[in-house]
Parts: sequence; C-alpha cells; structure tokens
Amino acid sequence: MGRPELGSIIPVRQLALRGYNIDYLPTAMDESVTLLQKVNMLIEFCNQVGRLSNELLAKWNEVMEWILNEGLEEAVRFVLLEWLESGKLGTIINQTILGSKATIVVSKDAPTKFDDQTFWYEIVREVN
Repeated sequence: MGRPELGSIIPVRQLALRGYNIDYLPTAMDESVTLLQKVNMLIEFCNQVGRLSNELLAKWNEVMEWILNEGLEEAVRFVLLEWLESGKLGTIINQTILGSKATIVVSKDAPTKFDDQTFWYEIVREVN
C-alpha cells in the first residue's frame, strides 16, 4: 500500500448572524432572501460540513490503515536502508548513541585520553 496523500483541509467558515427588527419579518419590507431560502442555505451549509467531515474521516481511516498495516513499517525500512547506504545510520549509532556513553578503561597505566566520561580501573595486581 502506498503512502496516503494528505492534502490541506479547507476550514469551515462561520455563518454570519443577522439581527432583525422585531416589528416586521425580514422579507416584509425589502428584497432580501426569504426565510425558506435562508433555511435552505443553512441546510446546504450543514451538508457541506457533513461532506467535509466525511472526507476527513475517510482520509483518517486511510492513514490508520496505512499505519496499522505494513505501510509505516515499509517506510521505516526504506529510510533505514537509505541511511545504512549513506552512512548516516552508522553515525547515529556510533556518535549519537554509543559516543555519549562512558568509557571504562581497565589497565595498569592511566589512559592517555581522559575526560569526564572516562573511568579508569587500575590493575593493582594480576591474578594468576
């Protein structure tokens, strides 16, 4: 399964509220839309929100299927193989992970390279 394409989602715009004079119905004295037209506009807007929600849910399900099945695993495997070939994986392991660990030196002589992450255990006598 290929990696799902996620596009930008258009935000739902807010409905504009309009105040009315209580003395008359909004369409009694002017040429604005009728109450039925306004109700139909609200229904259409709710339908648009429903379609947008359904599209978002379909994309979410596609992403979850990709993650839970082999899509994410394949993508990680591809990146790790790419890093292995370029040497980046070796750098991450050797410098970032192992390079931050303490160095323990067990010897009779003190180490020449000594820092705050180097610990020296001096061999006082050898066991026969």
